[in-house]
Amino acid sequence: MTCYTKKSPLVMESEIKVQIRTRNGKLYVDYYVDGKRVRKSTRLDDTVVNKRIVKKEIIPKLQAKILLGEYGKNKAQPLSSYIPRWLKTKEDMKSYNAKKSRAKVIKQVLGKLQVDRITRSQVKEFIVQFNDRPYAKKEYLGDLRGILEVAMDDEVIQVNVATNVKIGKLGKPKIDPFSQEEVQAIMKHASNMFKSFLGISFNTGARSGEVLGLMRRDVGEQLHIRRTISRGSVNEPKTLGSTRAIPIFDVVEPFFDERLKNSKSLYLFDKDGGHLGDASYFRRQWRTVLKKAGVRYRKLYNTRHTFITAMLNSRQFSILQIAQMVGHASPRMIMTVYAGYVESEHLKIDVQTDLFGHNTGTVEKKVQRYTFEKVPGRS
Repeated sequence: MTCYTKKSPLVMESEIKVQIRTRNGKLYVDYYVDGKRVRKSTRLDDTVVNKRIVKKEIIPKLQAKILLGEYGKNKAQPLSSYIPRWLKTKEDMKSYNAKKSRAKVIKQVLGKLQVDRITRSQVKEFIVQFNDRPYAKKEYLGDLRGILEVAMDDEVIQVNVATNVKIGKLGKPKIDPFSQEEVQAIMKHASNMFKSFLGISFNTGARSGEVLGLMRRDVGEQLHIRRTISRGSVNEPKTLGSTRAIPIFDVVEPFFDERLKNSKSLYLFDKDGGHLGDASYFRRQWRTVLKKAGVRYRKLYNTRHTFITAMLNSRQFSILQIAQMVGHASPRMIMTVYAGYVESEHLKIDVQTDLFGHNTGTVEKKVQRYTFEKVPGRS
């Protein structure tokens, strides 16, 4: 084994050591970069002449590249190679499954592109496909920005091209609740476990995953929402406010009774002694029921929107009560999203109401508001 050492003023008194080794009749060079040992073949046979070539030509060039920092730097990879590392940092998040799903779409569209060659224009072209879903647009852009941050941490890109990309003003989320007649038609054509699922969903406003996560011990004088199930995994509810207790209306009790009687699991909605993996289990039944009921298709999640709008229109509950029942962070969110679906209460006001005491107006008789006498001398 031969050791070749060269001192350079660029690295002060430190030494760059390159060793020549022989393996299977071929010459190799060993060296260290960033504390890591590297061994590379010269593809030259182990001869006296070739050793001289390695010492005088190959090793000096190698040392020059190391001094210039060309070795030891991470090389840019396709975007897809950074996605698993980004997802690894999100595993403890409640939104992990949603992020994983969006990452799959990002990989399909942009995954093959070298991360240092992705342009801001390509980011915009990717995001524009979600124009009809403004919140999805925001989420995809945020996830793509996070993936590119991994490449920035590796110092293979200097600018995150997903930063400062404008997505426009986010409009109000569009909801499409079922009418009272549609709910009745849906329940008429549903049966067995699915009917109980719908009955509980329509009458509690719980999210689909929260209904699937219900266990026997959660049903008592009140209904306790303690977990949610999605994509096969059991997690804590979406937000802190989502862990809650809500009253059980009389009309929903038969659906709980059916599940408590027929479930063979600790979970109300069971399969093979355990829980259902996802609300998609009911997808085919949902489409079939809507078709038989003659009801226009909407997502199953609209059972929640339907409950909230029905509660608002009943005028029996305060906004705060409704917000607490459905696990919203604030009553303001309820009114922001659902105000357009509430019946116009302001048109039902008693117009004879006197807010500030009797006869504080400028007229004494109601008829005077509508009678204008012609003043002599004026046209």
